Amino acid sequence: MKCLKTEKHTGLTDFEAKKRLDQHGYNELVKKKENTDLKLFVRQITQNPIVYILFLAAILSYVSDEMINFVVILLVITYVIVLGFIQERKAEKAMEALKAMIKPQTRVIRDGKTIVVFAREIVPGDIIVLEMGDGIVADGQILDGFSPMVEEAAITGESVPISKVNDDLVYAGTTLVYGKCNVLVTKTGMETRMGKIADIIQHEEEETPLQKKINRLVKYFAVFTLFLIVVLVFLGLRTPNVNILELLVLALALAVASVPEGLPLVLTTALALGMNNLASKNAIIRRLTAVETLGAVTVICTDKTGTLTKNEMVVERILFDHVVMKVTGNGYFPEGSLFYNGEKLDNKKLADLHAMLEAAVLCNNSFIEQKDGHWRAVGDPTESALVTLAAKAGILKTDMDQEYEKLHENFFTSERKIMSTIHKNNGKTIAFVKGAPEILISRCTRIFQNGTARKMKKEDVEKIENTLEDFSGRALRVIAFARKEPEKNISENHVEDDLTFLGFAAMADPPRKEVEGALSTCKSAGIRVIMVTGDNQQTAKAIGEKIGLIGSSAKVITGSEIEKMTNIEFKDAIKNTNIFARVQPEHKLRIVDALREQGEIVAMTGDGVNDAPALKKADIGIAMGVKGTDVSKEASDMVLTDDNFATIVTAIQGGRGIYENIQKTTAFILSRNYAEVFLLLFTTFFIGVEFAPLVAIQILFINLIDEEIPAFVLASDKTRKGIMRDKPRDPKEGILPLKLLLLIFGVSIFTAVLVYIAFTINDPINNLDTARTVAFASIIATVVFNTMSFKSLKERLSIRDVLESKTLLLALFISLIIGIATIYIPFLQTIFHTVPINLEQIIIAILVGIFTTLFLEIGKKLIK
Repeated sequence: MKCLKTEKHTGLTDFEAKKRLDQHGYNELVKKKENTDLKLFVRQITQNPIVYILFLAAILSYVSDEMINFVVILLVITYVIVLGFIQERKAEKAMEALKAMIKPQTRVIRDGKTIVVFAREIVPGDIIVLEMGDGIVADGQILDGFSPMVEEAAITGESVPISKVNDDLVYAGTTLVYGKCNVLVTKTGMETRMGKIADIIQHEEEETPLQKKINRLVKYFAVFTLFLIVVLVFLGLRTPNVNILELLVLALALAVASVPEGLPLVLTTALALGMNNLASKNAIIRRLTAVETLGAVTVICTDKTGTLTKNEMVVERILFDHVVMKVTGNGYFPEGSLFYNGEKLDNKKLADLHAMLEAAVLCNNSFIEQKDGHWRAVGDPTESALVTLAAKAGILKTDMDQEYEKLHENFFTSERKIMSTIHKNNGKTIAFVKGAPEILISRCTRIFQNGTARKMKKEDVEKIENTLEDFSGRALRVIAFARKEPEKNISENHVEDDLTFLGFAAMADPPRKEVEGALSTCKSAGIRVIMVTGDNQQTAKAIGEKIGLIGSSAKVITGSEIEKMTNIEFKDAIKNTNIFARVQPEHKLRIVDALREQGEIVAMTGDGVNDAPALKKADIGIAMGVKGTDVSKEASDMVLTDDNFATIVTAIQGGRGIYENIQKTTAFILSRNYAEVFLLLFTTFFIGVEFAPLVAIQILFINLIDEEIPAFVLASDKTRKGIMRDKPRDPKEGILPLKLLLLIFGVSIFTAVLVYIAFTINDPINNLDTARTVAFASIIATVVFNTMSFKSLKERLSIRDVLESKTLLLALFISLIIGIATIYIPFLQTIFHTVPINLEQIIIAILVGIFTTLFLEIGKKLIK
């Protein structure tokens, strides 16, 4: 194909790439728009029970010749539908924006350089550079492959990885699980094989457990309401000469009062706003189930490198020829010096080091580059630190790569812990190996000294191990180097045997400054933190002590020790162990299993291909956004865009806040609604149907206008300051636990009693409109005062916190002003059946609000 004409080593030019992007469009699957505006609008009618109730109320008003009521109810129906549409559309757009934040990136060759671009900007003819763990973002053909194996389950359903060779096809949506290769892109977007499938199987998202809990709660209350309506009708029929039409209107009013029509909207708002807030703090929630689970996390199992530490590796010391040398310099800036006993190394000694530094840059797939005046690592930080080290001694990776042709590579994996490459130079082949010292030393039979290789002796091994122990005790990460001596041919199968030891480099990765504070927060929140790292136990323990995770006497368990333990022994050991070192992915899985069997809710971090099983098994799988592979991100529930442990703690805090906002808003709405329900029942029982304290139009106003404004503010409230001093929530607990349900009904009944008293002392039998207006004003007062108390169900009412919440004050002010307007503006009096009330009656209404709030505060203290 003409469009695929591409230079193998230089790739497309930037100009050509832009031209093809215009021609082929973005490399993305075009999702069928499930929720068009029309569908959203219709859903407000078909899926909202309050609309049906209101339509019935409108018909009854029309039949009763109550034309004002009829018109107002139609307006309220319109209000409910339009408000629901606007809020749901805003929430949906917020969720779409959140999903758009997870933008996959990939490396391509353009203009002869390897650069990182968004996957959606890939075009046919691009050359994608793939390494182990990378997701394949477009269909293409393999070029320059080193033992590539592709997992194609997303396309074929076959879970076993498939070996590929040059010219084989690969497909978008699959993953390179082993090896490396370049891929010439042939198809993008909907033209890919995945695109064809996606066009057929587009489906709607399922409800989350939290949404199911809310919907189940609404159904329970709906059944309870039906029961109360039956009771009301029964009580009404006992009244002599009862007006059946009035009784039906009253029953409808009770139904309107009890249906928590705002709950689904509140849930959507709280989730959308909360998740967007977390995304702005570098925690992207991939699955809505994570929001509910975050607040229940009891254990965080975290990686060390890049999560607890900065992942800015700098080589500080090297061992060569049994001599320890100090290295100066900062970051990835390729300037610095090497010193021995305080003296700078001369050129002769640097020349002797050449063999080790060759291994450091050739057995290496990363590099450093200068961008915007700063030097940065491109690729793995550890490998980039080695490139920087060599550059300080005058050995440049670009020169070495040209001088030595790479023939083969055996890739580093978390199981093998070593990597090797075979190169050709001056007619001979030579292999370089790097990796974990304890693994590599065991494969060495010779040691490089004074420019030649000699047989390695027992005392050599002892000296090396003593230095290694010293470096590890200083929290330095150690990488060892070896080589296979030059010969005509080197077998790919035996490249990592019979090696010559060259030396090792020890590098520091300082802890993140915010980690200590985050660990302290976890402690107060009842969350245990466990470090799970591939580093050796001395390094892991030194870092653990430095950040305050463990004390000097704490035990560290290694992966090899885990393998020797029975399940019973391991479950017992894990109770008192907070650091696991030299772990492999299967050990992570065993750690998760053991913790979950003990009833813990586990958050597990991961970044590698083989971390996916542990991430899926954990209650919250957390992938690293910077160093994480596409496989780990796909398996996760949450992605950290900054790979920072403190962000995990922030996310847990945010998850607790979202759940608490939903809980307190649900409690607020239900307590308000059932206060009106019990009020109607009391008056029907003690006075009669014809003396209802609230008419349907007043109830509609309270529920749909006066309550909804503060309810939305509560749903979007900022996270409570003391929330991380609480213990984790029981995940089996319903959205409204028994204690909270008792508080809700207690407040509802107490409010109903006080409003009933306010209603009766204003002589409803002889002055019904005035008594109703006092009851109406009293309910509005309880909305205003109770909202302040519902700001937190865990802490006492704080006037200071209320005054600091400008949004809440504005919401309460608007609710109050609208309520006053319905009482004192003449044309609104006609609509809402109100009359002006005097100062004494206003004080009664205010006292009702104050006393119900005091009752609520006492109730909060009791359930706490």
